[in-house]
Amino acid sequence: MLRYLTQRQIMVIPRSTNPTHMAANLNIFDFALTAADLARVQALDEKFSLSGWPSSMTLNEDY
Repeated sequence: MLRYLTQRQIMVIPRSTNPTHMAANLNIFDFALTAADLARVQALDEKFSLSGWPSSMTLNEDY
């Protein structure tokens, strides 16, 4: 997800105190997702929220 969001120019702030996870979080810049990869991840979006915030999700199709 970090690569997907970064490639779509969406700011991400990963949080981890585990050194292995921190290193893995930085290991997203040596590859790029293809257009097919991006579309496949985007297709997973069900526009569902547990916080009761679905009404504003219709304002922008990227949500």
